[in-house]
Amino acid sequence: MHRSQPDWFNLCNNPEERIMLTRSVQDALRTPVRLRLLGEFSCESDSSISFAARSAAEALAYLAIHRNRWVPREELADALWPATDLKVGRTNLRKATQRVRESLQPHEVLLKYAENLTIDRQIISTDLDDAEQLHRQYAFAPHLPESVEKLYEEWKLLDQPLLDGWDNDWVIEERKNFAIRSHELGIRLVEALESVGMNDQCLEVLNLLLHRSPLDYELLQKALRLQSRSGTGRNASQLIEQLLADIPANTEIPKPVRRLINRVQQGQLDQVPPPELFETRNELALLARMVEANLKSNSKEAIAMLAKESSNIENWSHAKTLLPILTVALEHSGVQTDDEIVIATNATFLATYASDFQVGQWAAQQALNVLPEHDQRYVRVQSVLGFLHFETKNYDEARRLLDRAVELCRKHEITVELPRVLNRLAVLDYHLGNFDVAAKLFDEAIELESSREDPGREARLASFYGNYCTMDVLRGRWESARKYGELSMRYAERSAKLYQIFVSSAYGLALIKTGEKQGMQYVIDGIVQTARERMRRFNMISVDFGVAAMTHNRQFDTAAQIASLNRVLREASGYPRGPAENGFVKASFEDGGKIMVPKMDPMSLVALSRWIVEELEGLK
Repeated sequence: MHRSQPDWFNLCNNPEERIMLTRSVQDALRTPVRLRLLGEFSCESDSSISFAARSAAEALAYLAIHRNRWVPREELADALWPATDLKVGRTNLRKATQRVRESLQPHEVLLKYAENLTIDRQIISTDLDDAEQLHRQYAFAPHLPESVEKLYEEWKLLDQPLLDGWDNDWVIEERKNFAIRSHELGIRLVEALESVGMNDQCLEVLNLLLHRSPLDYELLQKALRLQSRSGTGRNASQLIEQLLADIPANTEIPKPVRRLINRVQQGQLDQVPPPELFETRNELALLARMVEANLKSNSKEAIAMLAKESSNIENWSHAKTLLPILTVALEHSGVQTDDEIVIATNATFLATYASDFQVGQWAAQQALNVLPEHDQRYVRVQSVLGFLHFETKNYDEARRLLDRAVELCRKHEITVELPRVLNRLAVLDYHLGNFDVAAKLFDEAIELESSREDPGREARLASFYGNYCTMDVLRGRWESARKYGELSMRYAERSAKLYQIFVSSAYGLALIKTGEKQGMQYVIDGIVQTARERMRRFNMISVDFGVAAMTHNRQFDTAAQIASLNRVLREASGYPRGPAENGFVKASFEDGGKIMVPKMDPMSLVALSRWIVEELEGLK
């Protein structure tokens, strides 16, 4: 009995590749292989499995950590043998993957696609998958205490060292990234525990997090509130005294933290307000349960409602909460009707805003499996799938899919989709520093879209001009960036205010660079709104633009601290700066000369956003 084709199957359009993948699936047994990546590494099937060489275990672990994407062989070889000639590294990799196959026989766990590798997730499961499942249970738990319990379990699982005892460079770097993600999750857990009255557990987690990151404003603020209520006898002054004793001398203290410390030392600390009710997502979870119940009773009305609401662009700023509801709908109903295709298509789009790329790729495949390639919806989904590959730094596959989408648009005269595909292709090119190529693509996309009369025309132009503005900011063309930013803001005002959030900081920086002081407020608004809506990727980009606004005002030292911390957060979150962004940040510091950045412990993105906003407020 053959298993159904997995989600990655239709990513391969080449028939020979499909045959190879099909055989791989048919030959695989259904007995799962279990990997432990958090704590000490282990591999088990019916019994414990060992490998003939450590490099085989490393190759498998690397692919399991990056299990949501195809990993280029060159990347894997470079990670495992960084000081080795590429040709030698490729030879070593072939030996390592062969040893994986030999050790895991009769399971065929490695999948190949062109020059890329991944693991078969229908055969291999990991403790990282357990964490993902716990997070989903937390998001959809019908009652708040149950939700908090799942979040607590997830944090305890992730708050372990990745591949404990391994000291390879790539492992050390990944371990740091996982520690940062665990820290961010711990902050959410602290709020959750307090919201259900579990103050002792909350304080236990809080003190651990604060010990690791003593200059995180959000943590310090919460600790001051809870310590004063805990009855342990440790007051605010003692907590601050301990904090100052623990941090190294000459450490720059962020402005919000410095102000808080001063108020405590002067005995003027205001009552820190309690947190808001723990995340409105619990109300949305109840909505999701209602939708789920309706779907089980085959309610067409539930699907129609979701299709309509998810098509409203004003709801896209809440992508993190809307996307899981669409996922529930797709899992229960499949993708057959027009409304279900709309939901799958919208889930693909929303995944780019929610930065949930694996879900986006899954939703895209649901739609592509039932649509013919001459259908404009097929082209739309394929181009967004290409953009999702761009987001995960799989640039070759992104370009292949986007170029194919352009080809289909021209072949089948799908004029409505062509400008959108060209816009996404332009974003890929400018991200890689191909500015002139990207400019021509933007110009063509804008010209085509401007000639159309369509209800969504102005919203798309807001997006195109906003991307053009961002590109010209990155290459320092301030006058044109200002022009395109103004056009984006104007179109967005009339049709899709969501795009004003995305372009605000880029437009504001262009205004500052062209002598308009009011640009600072746009930069601040961009940082605040992207943080409020949990648009992490856009928030990180906005913080970089805020750094450039600070260096424009010659605040080099503090700007360097923030830029350094933001780089660490971006890498840990899977959104490292691309070539164009790296060049932009480097150019921002040219007037300040070479700046040594003291090492600081990472803080939450919210705390970092608060810090830079306070610094920028002082420059207005």
